[in-house]
Amino acid sequence: MAANRARSALSGFFAWAMGEGICENNPVIGSNKRKENGPRERSLSDAEAASVWLAARDNDYGHILKLIPLTGCRRGELGGLKWSEIDFEARTITLPRERIKNGKEHVVPLAGAEIEILAGIERRDRDHVFGRTRLAGFSGWAKGNELKTQK
Repeated sequence: MAANRARSALSGFFAWAMGEGICENNPVIGSNKRKENGPRERSLSDAEAASVWLAARDNDYGHILKLIPLTGCRRGELGGLKWSEIDFEARTITLPRERIKNGKEHVVPLAGAEIEILAGIERRDRDHVFGRTRLAGFSGWAKGNELKTQK
């Protein structure tokens, strides 16, 4: 959570300032950390989800963005997706336990829309479905979120 990271940075700064003789105490001491990782209380409305879907570009980021709600996979799971993990005949993605948060292999069923998206992606000379380099999956999360603007 941003508030806890800001609190930690300020505390470190004031600890340094005290060591340098710039100030006499750390005003962050005694402040409370906020509870993190609580249950999420919000999800996208149908209209918001539709807006995101329609604004998604026809690129790796846009494909991942569309596959997240369709598959229920995390962005990192899809960003690191390999062609060998997709079985078009069985209509599944099999994510190995090494790439899953709970450490258990996960088989994701694929329906028509997911198959259509994945089948439409050009197979490049590499193992990963998404990404810019030959050895890794998708990593352009900060730049990829530039959705097309509606006119």
